[in-house]
Amino acid sequence: MGGCTLTTYQTLGVEDSRSRIRPSLGLPTRSRPSRTELLAPFYQPQSQRSPASLGNQLGVLEKAGKEIAYPHSAILTSKHTKRLQALTSMPEGAVTDEFAMASLNAAKQQLRTAMKHKLQAMTPESVLSQSLVVFNKLKTFPPFVKAKRVSVFLSMPGGEIQTDAIVRHALASGKEVFVPYLHKNPATSPALPVRVMDMVRLKDLADYEGLTPDRWGIPSINPATVHERQRVFGGPDAQHSQSTLLDLILMPGVAFDIDPNNGAIRRLGHGKGFYDYFLSRHSAKSAELGQQESPVLLYGLALSEQFLSPSEGAVPVGPFDQPLDGLILGNGEIKSPPAAK
Repeated sequence: MGGCTLTTYQTLGVEDSRSRIRPSLGLPTRSRPSRTELLAPFYQPQSQRSPASLGNQLGVLEKAGKEIAYPHSAILTSKHTKRLQALTSMPEGAVTDEFAMASLNAAKQQLRTAMKHKLQAMTPESVLSQSLVVFNKLKTFPPFVKAKRVSVFLSMPGGEIQTDAIVRHALASGKEVFVPYLHKNPATSPALPVRVMDMVRLKDLADYEGLTPDRWGIPSINPATVHERQRVFGGPDAQHSQSTLLDLILMPGVAFDIDPNNGAIRRLGHGKGFYDYFLSRHSAKSAELGQQESPVLLYGLALSEQFLSPSEGAVPVGPFDQPLDGLILGNGEIKSPPAAK
């Protein structure tokens, strides 16, 4: 990334939204194009926007150190889209300046929109069929079998793996099952997110079946019961929350792929940063308790349609997007990074 630097304020490894960014493209000052010059072809009306001008502009940006930014409304050919994806898919997670940050966010949103349309076309029967395949794979999957404390996301009604059978099986197997709980951040520092995610424990099957759907149809914890529950970021309390750490987190996502450079499994979330911040806090708590030698395992659960092949593009990643330890797909495949094989 030749001379590009990023300076951020960090809290438990999470980037402050007010980051100070210092662009340094590695170009002589007199030859460095302005933002207006760089983006001019992308802001042209579609009727005036030629593939040649877009291609030339991408070339300029590539030479400028892989920084690129474009508006959400940019109309690109498939060739240009692939080049944009290549520029914004950074294996080292090195988001280096405001152009690159804007590019990364735009690329992520573009992929989320494309995946939304793709998943909306799926039939409920296909989603349920793939969910059953994932459940059957998971039942005998060693990381799941060995885990004592498991976090499981509770599904939306469609567009992702349905986890109802997984939750029921985990409870019946005697595991401590934790589910996401979103709440206002009690810390009011402007450097911290306004809303954060904790993982709280289900008491039993009746407790799970008593959860009421939120506006997205996701079964949700009643805030009035949280103080009675074991949770990751609670305590001291009778449930020993202060010493609670997870063994395995089963994670949702919008899209997944494998980094062709290092084999890392990449995940695109829904854009709220809840898991990023939770994992940073969990890692900090693990260090405080002296248990870094047993890090929590992160496994994604995904419909086959959510996994991108190299020909379909790439998942854009930033410095706080953690790679996964594995991915279980609705076609029965289990993807693992090279180190885990």
